[in-house]
Amino acid sequence: MSEEGKRSALADLQAKRKFWIIEDDSYQFAIVPQIQNICGFGYDSRDQYRYFEQKTVLMQISTKNDDYIIDVQSTMLDDDDIFLLNEVFMDDSTIKVIHGCSQDVKYLMKDYDLRFRQVFDTEIAMWLLGYERS
Repeated sequence: MSEEGKRSALADLQAKRKFWIIEDDSYQFAIVPQIQNICGFGYDSRDQYRYFEQKTVLMQISTKNDDYIIDVQSTMLDDDDIFLLNEVFMDDSTIKVIHGCSQDVKYLMKDYDLRFRQVFDTEIAMWLLGYERS
């Protein structure tokens, strides 16, 4: 897809939902208050396999109305900035919906000392329902 096509697709997506790309420490002001007082949100992360040891390179958080993409490799973010998400991830009143949670959580614990409570893992749910692959 051309650069113009990518910009057009992104504009279409932004017209439908609030879409945030977070590359600096301003995210703590944008995301933490937005997801702090809701009943649940979806989460996913991407690992980079090209490194000697895998590490988290991107975090995605979606609520009913907003999508947040956090570039954790940005030089404008440090580990302390990312650790602020623990306040939300450890909140028992918020359900976190994650697919394949075991991998995401393993790398987030290793990379940023992030932990989760109240997780619904859709991969486990699919397995319990008898589906072979999810």
